Amino acid sequence: MIGRGVLMMFALAGIAAAAESTRDEFAYGQLVVPSTPATGYRLALPLDVYRAAVRFDLGDLRVFNGDGEVVPYALQRPQGESLQKLPEQPLPLFPLTPQTGASADAIRITIESGRGAVNVQAQGGAKGKPTIVSYILDARAVDRPLAALELEWPADAPEFAGRWRVEATDDLSAWRLVLPGAAVANLGSAANRLIERRIEFSPVRAKYWRVTWVDGAAPFVLTGVKGEPAKDVVELARASEMLSAHADPKRPGEFEFDSEARLPVDRIELALPEPNSVVQADILSRANATEEWRLVTRRGFYRLKTASAEVSSGWVPIDLNTDRLWLVRIDQASGGLGSGVPKLMLGWVPHELVFIARGTGPFQIAYGSAIALPAESPVESIVSRTGVTIATATVAPRVVLGGEARRLALPPPFPWKSVALWAALAIGVILLAWMAMRLARESKQP
Repeated sequence: MIGRGVLMMFALAGIAAAAESTRDEFAYGQLVVPSTPATGYRLALPLDVYRAAVRFDLGDLRVFNGDGEVVPYALQRPQGESLQKLPEQPLPLFPLTPQTGASADAIRITIESGRGAVNVQAQGGAKGKPTIVSYILDARAVDRPLAALELEWPADAPEFAGRWRVEATDDLSAWRLVLPGAAVANLGSAANRLIERRIEFSPVRAKYWRVTWVDGAAPFVLTGVKGEPAKDVVELARASEMLSAHADPKRPGEFEFDSEARLPVDRIELALPEPNSVVQADILSRANATEEWRLVTRRGFYRLKTASAEVSSGWVPIDLNTDRLWLVRIDQASGGLGSGVPKLMLGWVPHELVFIARGTGPFQIAYGSAIALPAESPVESIVSRTGVTIATATVAPRVVLGGEARRLALPPPFPWKSVALWAALAIGVILLAWMAMRLARESKQP
C-alpha cells in the first residue's frame, strides 16, 4: 500500500499534457495482462508499438484504465543493458583421451585437494597416440555463473566447422546438458578468415564443465578456454524478427530489407539460402530512403552441413541501431550465394513500459497518434524512493481503436485570418483606385 501523498505525486507528475487524451485519438491498443495484483506493472514493448508509433521517441503512447483515464507511465531502456562486460577468466583445461570404444562417462577422474590438479584417465590402457574426444574445464576458481566460453586453438589449425556439446557438473559424476551443439568454425583464407570461437548460453553456475566434439573426434586440439562470468542483472527476454529480402536484378549480390519500424537493434543474423555456403558480406543501414547507406559491420557468414547436423554463423553483436532500412551486400569474389536469397534476422531488447495502476482495470496501452505529445511521468524515480510493488505483465493481441487514420497528419486548418487580411487589402486597393479615378475625372472638369 502507498499513501495518498505518493498517489498525489503520481497524479500530478506529467499528466497535464495527456489530460484530454482519449482512446479514439490512437490507432491501436492492447490490453495489459497482469501476472499478479500490484501497485504498478512493467512490461516489454511489443513489436506492434514500434511499427505503429508515429513519433521516433514513442511519445504517442498512453496507458488508460478501465474508466478511460490516462494513468502515470514511463518508458526506459532495460537496466541490464548498461552493465559492462565482466573480464573473462582462463579455465584449466584437461583433455579426455579414452581408448577406442570407451564412452566419455567411463573415464576415471581424480581431483586432488588443490585447485589446480585434476587427473584424467580412461579405463584400460590405450596403445599409440590417443584421440581427444572431450575436455574437462575446472571452474572452481570462478565465483559467479558463467554465460559464455571462448575456445582457443593453434593459428595453424586446419579448416573446420562443427559443434561442441557443453555440459556442467559439481561432482564430476552427474552431468547436466547446457547446450546440445554450439557451432564453431575456422574457415577461409588468410585474407578472408572466418573464425567463430565463442559459445553463449544462459548463465549457469558449476564447478566443472565438459565440452565434447559432437561429430566424433575434433580435427584440432584446444590450447585454452576462457569463461565469461554472467552479469549482475539478468536481461529481459530478447525479441527478434525475420525479414524477407527484396532483390534488384540490376544489382547482383545486393538485398534490401525493410523492418517497417525503428527498432533498437543490437544484433543481427544472416540466414543463407543454401547449405555449404560461406560468404563475406557488408551489412549497411539507413533511417529512410533519402539518406545514404552507412556500414554497420563487415564479416563472414556460413551455413554448413556436418555428419550429424547443420551449423550456421549465428548472431552477430552490433552497436545499437534504430534504422528502419537494411542492405546486405555479398562479396561476389567469395563465391556468392548460389540460388535463392538470404533472410535477415534482427534482434533487440525492447523498451520497458512502467505504469501505476491507478483506478480500476482493465488497463490498456494505446499508441499511434499524429497529434499526441509526450506525457511521461517520473514513475521509476518515485517508485525507487517509495518501495512500492511493481509486478510484471504482458499484453493481449492488438485491437483497433481510432484506426489507421489517427496515424496520418491532419490537414492544416483553413487560414481564415490570412484570407480576411488579404481580402481587406484587396478592398482597400480597389477603393483607392476608385478614388483616384474619381479625382482624375473631377480635375478635368472646368
